[in-house]
Amino acid sequence: MRLNGALVLLLAGCGRVGFDSRADPTPDAPWMTAKMFGASALGANQGLQTQDAARFARWTLPDEALVTSITLSLAGNGVLNTQPIVAVIYSDNAGEPDQLVARSVEIDYSAASVTPEWVDFALPTAVRLSRGAYWIGDHTGGPANTFFTYDDLVGAGRRPLDPYADGTAAVALPDNPSDRQYAFYASYFTAP
Repeated sequence: MRLNGALVLLLAGCGRVGFDSRADPTPDAPWMTAKMFGASALGANQGLQTQDAARFARWTLPDEALVTSITLSLAGNGVLNTQPIVAVIYSDNAGEPDQLVARSVEIDYSAASVTPEWVDFALPTAVRLSRGAYWIGDHTGGPANTFFTYDDLVGAGRRPLDPYADGTAAVALPDNPSDRQYAFYASYFTAP
C-alpha cells in the first residue's frame, strides 16, 4: 500500500522519471517494480532526536535502484513545536558510513503527536544506486522535540554530531558504533 503511494508521488511529483512511453506499460515492467530496503516495522524502542546530530543504520540494497524517497519512524513529545529534519543515505566503506549519496527535502516535523509513525521524505530528484550496503539515516536541527524508533542490535547504528546550520556533512563524520538499529527505509524502483 505504502509503495503504491510512492509510485503515485513519483509519477505525479517528479514528472515521468523512469518512464519510457515505448516500453511495455504492464505492472511487471522493470521500471514499474516498486520496492524498499531498510526496516520493515517500527522499532520497539524510542530515542530522542537531539539537535545537531545524525543517526544511521546499515542496510543492504539488493537491486540496481532508482531511489525516490526515504522514510523515517518518528514521534513527537506532545508539544506544539516542530523540529527540522532531513533524511539521508550514505555509501558504505568497509562497514562504516562514507559519502553522502542522497539528501531529502527538509520537513519541519510536528512534535504534537506522541504516536510513532512512518514519515516520508521526498528526494529532490531520484538517485540511482548500485547494489550493496548503504547507511540510511537522518540529520536533525533544533529544538529537540521528536523521537525516532529503533531495535536493539549490537554495533548496528552510528550517531555522529553534525551541526545542522551548516548542512549535512558530505562525508560522514566519525563516530563510535551504537547498539541501535534505527527504523528507517528507502523506497525505490528497480533500475531499467
